[in-house]
Amino acid sequence: MGLLKTYRWILRFLALCFAVGGACFLLAPDLTIDNLNATGALLGDFAQAPASDLRLWLALAGAYMTLLTALAWLAGGDLKRYRHL
Repeated sequence: MGLLKTYRWILRFLALCFAVGGACFLLAPDLTIDNLNATGALLGDFAQAPASDLRLWLALAGAYMTLLTALAWLAGGDLKRYRHL
């Protein structure tokens, strides 16, 4: 029974992380990209994300993070019923 509680906690924590990440993309997209570029530079030799005035990716990132938040929250609520998620 302890393992199920651990999985539930991990999924709920991930749902929170996805929600915060989505909010960051929607509220401060340029700052979020700058922080991701800085983190990538610290971790290794990653290409910098290019600057762009186009904002379609912003809507896609927000929608994707919302979907991930909902799936993780649902799966964390009932592990047996939503194990396929």
